[in-house]
Amino acid sequence: MIMLFYIVSHRYSWENKQILKELRKSGMQCKFVPIQSISFILEPNKVKVFSYQNELKKPDLALLRTGKEEWKEVINLLWRYWKKMNVKLIENPECIRFHKETIALDLCLKNLSHPKTFFSISKNLSTVDKLFEYPLVAKDIFVHRGERVFKINNKKELSRSTKSSKNEYLYVQEFIPSAREDTRVMIIGNEVIGAMRRIAKSGEFRSNVAAGGKGKKYYIDKKMKKLALKATKLFGYEIVGVDFIEYNNKPTVLEVNWAPQFREFTRVTGINVAEKIAGHLIKKVKNRNR
Repeated sequence: MIMLFYIVSHRYSWENKQILKELRKSGMQCKFVPIQSISFILEPNKVKVFSYQNELKKPDLALLRTGKEEWKEVINLLWRYWKKMNVKLIENPECIRFHKETIALDLCLKNLSHPKTFFSISKNLSTVDKLFEYPLVAKDIFVHRGERVFKINNKKELSRSTKSSKNEYLYVQEFIPSAREDTRVMIIGNEVIGAMRRIAKSGEFRSNVAAGGKGKKYYIDKKMKKLALKATKLFGYEIVGVDFIEYNNKPTVLEVNWAPQFREFTRVTGINVAEKIAGHLIKKVKNRNR
């Protein structure tokens, strides 16, 4: 029997295309479903889900690869319905609620090394000025890939940044110079499959590939592997990229990213990440059917 698989995401990225390609090799029927196309008809004892004007058949397996805050209600409803229909779901929509401040809190509670962080709804600049030294890094908790991350050199810049921001909160971290280089560890199904070093482009402090950073193959020791797995298990992710920086001569967890991009990782390591994700997904379905 041919199984039906959906990737639910907000964009038809290179990564999503590669996962679908690898799954089709196994004979699985695959479909990309844009989350922004989803709608529902809810009637007693009859629920229908649509992508644009087409009704979606119930899949055997679905993978969530979007964390956009504006679609959380749609995602939660879709995952709730499919779970009741006994669909095998990969990644919990609760992941969307794990913003940067939540991840920082849980890492610190588990005594995992993490940059000193300040989070407040009141934009209390005097507290930041008292407890931190400049420069700082200001971040938007809802976005990823290095977007809306700024280096703040003084109180004047911090004030200007908060006034121009549409967000109601303030989220800043201590600036760590070594963050121009970091290590991305890729984990699939509680297994470390490899790592790469990311290096920021000239004049840039962010090492994200989306911000112009470049990767190179990198070998990590057992200690970092263990730390990456420990950070991953805190949040229940299945497919994740954990970012480390060197700080005070030890690995420090910078970010824990679900639904990670992996095009540059694949290029520099030679590891077919999409193939490994496909293998993990197929294994999950087979285990459920036993």
